[in-house]
Amino acid sequence: MYMLKYQRIPPRTPTSETPWIIVSEYYRLFRNGCKVSQPIQLASTSKDTIHDNCHVQMDFLHKVMAPDVRINSGFGVDAIVQEWLAVPEANRNITVRLLQLEYDERSAMMATIQSCIIITEHMLRCEFPYFGDNQGSQVPPLGKKLLGQSLVISTTVRFEWDSSTGRVLSMHYESDLVTPFLKLLGNLQDTAQVLDKSLLSIATCS
Repeated sequence: MYMLKYQRIPPRTPTSETPWIIVSEYYRLFRNGCKVSQPIQLASTSKDTIHDNCHVQMDFLHKVMAPDVRINSGFGVDAIVQEWLAVPEANRNITVRLLQLEYDERSAMMATIQSCIIITEHMLRCEFPYFGDNQGSQVPPLGKKLLGQSLVISTTVRFEWDSSTGRVLSMHYESDLVTPFLKLLGNLQDTAQVLDKSLLSIATCS
C-alpha cells in the first residue's frame, strides 16, 4: 500500500492555499494510489460517474488541475487517473516518501519522491514481459535474484503553477529505474533485459 512519509522539509510553509499546499495535499490524497479499482474509459472519469470511494480524489483533481493539465502521457485529469492505474500490481506493494519539496528558479514546485516496492513473483510475471514469457512453474535465475528484494526508485516531479487561476498547468516526472535494478542484478545486460518493454518502465518513463 502507499504510505506517504514526510521527512524534514525547509521551513517555508505557506499560510494560504499555494502550490506548496496543493502538491503536499496531492500526495496525501493519493498515498494509497487511485481508488478506481480498474482501468476505465476516459469519458467515464467525470465526477458524475466515478465511484463514491474516489469522489474526494476526483473533486480535488478537478479543483486544482487545469482542464488541459499536461503530464508525461497526455493531457487532462483523465490522463492522471490512467497513469495511476498503469501499474496496478506494483501499486499494491509500494511505499512512497516525499523527500523534498522546493521552489525552482521559475517558481514551479519540485518534488523529490522515493518509492519502495517489495518484488513478488506475481509482480514479475505481470509487469515484466521477460518473466511473463517464461510460463513454467520455475522462476528464472534472474527472477530469483529479485524475489523479495526492495526496489527503491527515485523520482523527481515538476509542478508548473498558474497563479492567475490557482491551478496546476503541468506535472512532469522523471524516474531512475536503471540504478535500482543495476544494484540488484549487478550488470547492465541483465538490467536491460528485465526492463525491456516492462509496464513499470513504460509507466515511469512515458
